[in-house]
This record gives sequence, C-alpha cells and structure tokens, in this order.
Amino acid sequence: MNQSRVNASISPSFPRIGKRTFGISSLGKVFLGLLLLFAVPGKGRAETLQGTAIDPRRSPVPRATVRLLDAAGAEVARTLTDDQGRFHFEGLAGTTYTVEVSLTGFETASAKAAPGQQVKIVLPVAPVRESVIVTATRTEAPTSQLGASTSVIPESEIRDRQAAFVSDLFQSVPGATVVRTGGLGALTSAFVRGGNSDYNKVLLDGIPLNEPGGFFNFNNFTVENLERVEVVRGPQSALFGSDAMTGVIQLFTRRGQSPGVSFPRVLGIEATGLVESAPGGEFQKDDVVATAMGGMGRCVSLSSTRLKARQMRAALSQAAAQGGGVG
Repeated sequence: MNQSRVNASISPSFPRIGKRTFGISSLGKVFLGLLLLFAVPGKGRAETLQGTAIDPRRSPVPRATVRLLDAAGAEVARTLTDDQGRFHFEGLAGTTYTVEVSLTGFETASAKAAPGQQVKIVLPVAPVRESVIVTATRTEAPTSQLGASTSVIPESEIRDRQAAFVSDLFQSVPGATVVRTGGLGALTSAFVRGGNSDYNKVLLDGIPLNEPGGFFNFNNFTVENLERVEVVRGPQSALFGSDAMTGVIQLFTRRGQSPGVSFPRVLGIEATGLVESAPGGEFQKDDVVATAMGGMGRCVSLSSTRLKARQMRAALSQAAAQGGGVG
C-alpha cells in the first residue's frame, strides 16, 4: 500500500522533468548560435571610423568640418568635431576612405583611413593674406584698415580669367555695371553704384584719363601689360576732384625688373631696317620709338609711327634671326 503510493507520487514527475530538460537544451543552442554569429566577423558588417583633429601645438580643434569621401571623391558623410576635437562615422563598409578636415583660419588637411582605425589629422595654420591698396588714400594701406569699399584685381586673376578688355574685369566687381552699345570696339561705359558713367575717375599709374566732363570710353582698353586693377566705390572727390563722385578706377602697369643682366643696347626698327640704340636701352627715331624694360628674357615693347606693316615684319624677322627677344 505504501509502495504503490510512492510509485504513484513519483510517476507523474517524469514528464515534467523531461520537458524541463528539453527546454534548457534549446535555449543553449540559441545562445551558442548568437555567440558564434558575433565571434566570426561578417563580410558586409558595418564598422566605425574614429579620429581627432589637432593644431600644430597638439591642441584639439573643435567645431571643424569633417568630410568623408569615397575613392571617387564623392562625399559619403559629414560631421563636426566636438570640444575635444574628436569625430566618428558609423555604418561604414570595409573600404578605404579619405577624411578631409577644414576650419576657417586653418589649411584644409586630409588623410586616408579605413573603418576600425583611429586617425589623427593635424591642421596647419593658414597664412594671413591681405591686399594692399593705393587708390583709397593715395598711399599704401591694407584693405582691413580702410573705411571705403574697395576691390583689387591682381595680376594672377587677370591672367586666369583670360579677359581681353579691362571692361570684362569689372563684371565681378560689386556695385559696378558695364554697358556696351554693340560688339567689340563699341562704346563701353562703366557705372558704379548707380551713378552716371562720367562720375568715375579713371587713372593709369596715377595719370587721369577722363575726358573733359568726366567721361571715359573703355572700348579699346585691353589688359595687356596690366599688373593690377583697383576700384574704390563711393564718393572720393576730396582726394581726386569732382570727377570721383561715385568711384575711382585705377590701373597699374607692370614695372621692368632686371634679374642682374641689363640691356646694353636694343635693336630698333627704322624704315630701312634695324638700328641699335645707345647704351641704356632707349632710342627715338622718326619711324619708331622703343624702350626696353627689364632684363634678358623679358618682353621688349615697341611702339611705332608711320611704319608700314611690311617693313615691320621684315625687321622683326631680321631681329629673330639675330637672336633678339623682341615682342
């Protein structure tokens, strides 16, 4: 009697033990699968790229713009550095990127990096660039110290833009408008700050070019031999007279600079052929006036009067045959 009760009380417990054993085994398989999944890196799994932006003194650079570029140069992501100069990108594929960091006052720096790496980029301090203008005060003065609105077109910009006429350069000057009544060579006028075309003072190396009444025609004024162009916007009559009611436009030509070799003599052109100048590089004849500026290898400007084109070509050919650098 007691034995049957013991058997009856024990027998119902076997199914519960069997079910509980089966449940623990399945949970272990799930944990084992997850462990293997994270232990073996997947080929397409997203990764993270981290880095720091610092200055030449090894101090962090906060609020710098960080761009992530792919192999083709296209922007993949963009972020800003934190107060410690740190940045990071998430969700990246396993390839090499270009990290580009930029900030005002520093030169842009870049470096190659792959996800999972810790990159450190040093931003060099950018040099201070400032234009010096003469027209605004009649003396050399930095543009940051002037109270007038000015624009300077340097020789490098003139060369890069490949403009044929000075009037073409004014297209990028704020507050200036150029109007041409027809094709090339037609009447060309400049209007500054809405004033009339005769309200501008036009100077060439300090020499006034305006006609009586203030008008100046830019139709045939080319950019040849120009070093820079300065434009001062606003009334400047106190310095340049009543013609400068809305602005002043001054053009500066190149200056001859000798590298140590000067011209002892210069070949000139007469109606009968070539002539030689006296020592010093200048001469004047009835048919031609020429001046040599600079040293050997530099351009020699020739201006002629009453000289036929046929004779000019023959003389230039003779100069070239003798090795003269006439241009």
